[in-house]
Amino acid sequence: MENYKSTSFNQNVLKNKRTGETQTLIENDKEKKIIKISNNNNNNKNYNNNENDNNKNNNINKNNCVDDNQNTIPFYLQSIIIKILCKYINKSNNIKTNIGNIEKKKYLCRLKNQIANVCWDWFHMVQSELNVIVDFNCFNSSYYCILQYENIKYFKITNLQPINDINFINNKLNPTLKNLKNLKKLYVPFYFDTLGDIQFENIKIKVIDDNNSKNYDNNNNNNNNNNNNNNNNNNNNNNNNLSTINYSHSKNNGYYPFSNINNSISFINKITNNVKQIGGIHLKSCFPPNEIVQLFSRCKIKAIDVENYDEWIFPFKEISLNKSIYYLHDLSYSDSLSIKQIYYILKGCPKIEGLSIGLCFENLIYHLSNRNASLKPCKCSFEHDDDDEEDERNKKTNKPHNKNSNFKYYWNYIFQSISNHKTLKSISIEHTCKESLGEFEKHKLPDQFIQTFGLMIAKNKSIKSLTINEIIQTPQLFQFIQSINKTIKKYYSIE
Repeated sequence: MENYKSTSFNQNVLKNKRTGETQTLIENDKEKKIIKISNNNNNNKNYNNNENDNNKNNNINKNNCVDDNQNTIPFYLQSIIIKILCKYINKSNNIKTNIGNIEKKKYLCRLKNQIANVCWDWFHMVQSELNVIVDFNCFNSSYYCILQYENIKYFKITNLQPINDINFINNKLNPTLKNLKNLKKLYVPFYFDTLGDIQFENIKIKVIDDNNSKNYDNNNNNNNNNNNNNNNNNNNNNNNNLSTINYSHSKNNGYYPFSNINNSISFINKITNNVKQIGGIHLKSCFPPNEIVQLFSRCKIKAIDVENYDEWIFPFKEISLNKSIYYLHDLSYSDSLSIKQIYYILKGCPKIEGLSIGLCFENLIYHLSNRNASLKPCKCSFEHDDDDEEDERNKKTNKPHNKNSNFKYYWNYIFQSISNHKTLKSISIEHTCKESLGEFEKHKLPDQFIQTFGLMIAKNKSIKSLTINEIIQTPQLFQFIQSINKTIKKYYSIE
């Protein structure tokens, strides 16, 4: 963005002998403008005697900037037109910068300066309406600066900046953030590895959001703006009220932003005391279970992607029982889940919309085929109960501990939950068991498995997309589901 530079004006006062009306002639090197003003001798004297004071006090305020011999446009129409243009500039600057729109961004910069340079009225209107920062070359202490700290609500770090340079963060980013008292949203590129170096001590963060598809809209955010402004008034002047960190990236392959932050744990511990909501997070084995439980207990998380977490047991039970994943909409888990973990996922996520999980199909087929003697179960932990919950349940009913009863208990809940789910839109199930010998691939899918598993999916009326490994002979299964369910539009069989 170009720095705003004030234009030097030569001004002369002309008097109409017939009407007594005065006109001020403003000249610069490129053009001449005539601004009509009312006949006011005191103002004319002040205008001639002190040009700078007139500029600051807007003695030509609310008068029309028009070309000579042209009709005057009412001031309120000028104001409406400039607000529309500024809204367009704000909205366009809210779009991710890429090679295809660099020229457009340059044009917007020129447009902003050209509008602001027409006259002081227009300058101050532009100054009050622009509220999106796209670079750091827009601030100084001058009265003539177009963008003002107190007006900025949306701060965007583009991919054209040296954002991973620690000097950039210390010398530019952190000092600027401290001055933005009304900041509501911070846009950060997906590859921003040094996000943990930003000083958030003076900022109260409400949301970390990875979805960049919804751009800022003045009309849709008026109520939110008012609420945030009220909150700002109640806060100490040293605390900003940042509501959103928005990650600029697409959700390719289900990956979420924290996977690219080298010091993820320290970053989360640093800011989550004030965070109320996280749009999406990518978790690996570097996050111990206790850290995950603490993270989910602090704030609402809408989407998680768990990868290579075999070093620990993911605490689905803990975060389900304390209702920490109640607001979870999307879950992707690439490792093999046990039947009990799937049970806790569905129990704790009543609003889940997208579910992508891995499990042991060898064991699932074995159990849903009434433990068919021709099939051999896998030795993995798919059906294992590793705590005392089932034992306590069996003691109350005077039943001995039985792995098969454990499976039936969890499966009955899973069957009913998926069959009657109201928000689940897509489900993907893969065979990811590392201990499986693949014996089930040698046999035709048992009819009992097709009917039991297929009926669970077919009875659901909200699912639109179904993805399953092709190794379980999906055509037979898909045909059975299609014969009952007509609402599923997309079927995928993956390798």
